Amino acid sequence: MVKSDGMNDSKITIIIRTKDRPKQLGEALRSITEAQVPDVEVVVVNDGGVDVQNVITTTLTDGIPSNYLFLETSHGRSEAGNLGAEASRTPYIFFLDDDDLLAPGFLSLLKHFDTYHCPHGNLVLYGRVEAFLCNTDGSKRETYRIFGRDFDPVALLWENYIPFNAAIIPRDLFIRVGGLDSQLKVFEDWDLFLKLSEKAEFAYYPDMVAYYRLSENAFILGGSAELQLDCRIRILEKHREKYTPRSLANIYELFKRDLRHEFLPEVARFKAERKRWLEIDQERKTFIDELTEQISRKDDYIDELAMEIEKKGNYIDELAMEISRKGEYIEKLEHEKIQWHSMDSERTKFVRGLQRKVSDLKNLLPKADGNR
Repeated sequence: MVKSDGMNDSKITIIIRTKDRPKQLGEALRSITEAQVPDVEVVVVNDGGVDVQNVITTTLTDGIPSNYLFLETSHGRSEAGNLGAEASRTPYIFFLDDDDLLAPGFLSLLKHFDTYHCPHGNLVLYGRVEAFLCNTDGSKRETYRIFGRDFDPVALLWENYIPFNAAIIPRDLFIRVGGLDSQLKVFEDWDLFLKLSEKAEFAYYPDMVAYYRLSENAFILGGSAELQLDCRIRILEKHREKYTPRSLANIYELFKRDLRHEFLPEVARFKAERKRWLEIDQERKTFIDELTEQISRKDDYIDELAMEIEKKGNYIDELAMEISRKGEYIEKLEHEKIQWHSMDSERTKFVRGLQRKVSDLKNLLPKADGNR
């Protein structure tokens, strides 16, 4: 249970619950320093994780007072938040977990808190929060959702639309309603706001006051469905007196209104997209039909080419056979040429022999005349 301590000169305490995320903690603390929040103290509750004293010492600057609670074993999210509130020494508290970042608009929220008129002094003022998906290095990839709407007690019965890192809460009021339910592992902020709504005035200020960085296993993305169901049932049991037939009827009407407001435009967009996709599908079918016809014509042309190629092949075969026959004929001619050369050589020898014999006879004739 949370108990009250003496106040200090600061006006608001930013309570950070952390466990085994020193890098994210350093970034969250740096966002506080960069926002230059006046009259602020910081309480860091380490819920059984690695020691982060050095992260706090080296990150918080400008003389911002801080208090570090190092829990050797994990006490759970709710108890860690309660211990942070117990350690605070200011009239107001604000919760910023280690995966959150303080936005510059927090200063506007704080100033508006000072000027807001609340007759009984029990005011819970909250602003807008952007939840975004992160890259592996922690940088923003894309916006997942922006939380921010005027206060509606009926809507709060339906779901918690006020992020825990969006609201400035009077510390004494937090204590009077019993703080966070340590039996709730999730939805502890929803339960707290349901309790506070019985005793406080809620007001919405539309400035971006914080950022919620979502990792792949973030609870908001739908993890631990069974745990969510169990804790939702516990909250409904705790606040069953609020869920009267009238309030349930109002919740139903609210759901229909939100459905029309939030989802019907999406339905219209989906219908338009569906129409466009049908048009694209028809265009695709027309294109496929034309392509099929072209392919058929190409197939016919290929068949014609194949037949022409086959004819050319036959003609080439015939040419090859003719060339082969010509080759054989040329070889025969060459052979006959060689034979003729051989015969011509013998004929030349024969003629020359005859010529020698004639010459010899001519040489004999004069001698024969002389002897006569």
